[in-house]
Amino acid sequence: MDERLEKALKFAEYRTTLNNQIAQLKHRSEVELLHSTNGGTFPITMELINFVKLLISSKKKEAVLLDKNDTPILVTDLKAFYDIIFKRYHEVTMDMHEQFMKIRKARKVESILDIDLGE
Repeated sequence: MDERLEKALKFAEYRTTLNNQIAQLKHRSEVELLHSTNGGTFPITMELINFVKLLISSKKKEAVLLDKNDTPILVTDLKAFYDIIFKRYHEVTMDMHEQFMKIRKARKVESILDIDLGE
């Protein structure tokens, strides 16, 4: 096989593997950024964190929030809810960054596949 073609195939395989690992990392993080309470499941986003913080700053103790299915869910302890989602968001994004840096530094398909994404 032509050397240039072989290099191109190896690079294509590397990019495909790299993109697959990044997609798996994003999916795992999305799953970990879900919080369930009172029968509702909430995707933990910066918007949710900031909105709950605003409610707490407005002296609200409880509030009705729309979950991922737009179901109204009564959250009776906003402070506890905030503490959980803030901590989880921070932990998951820090782990995501660490894993992403490992993937970016990998230069061979084998080294990318050796990275444990904690599945």
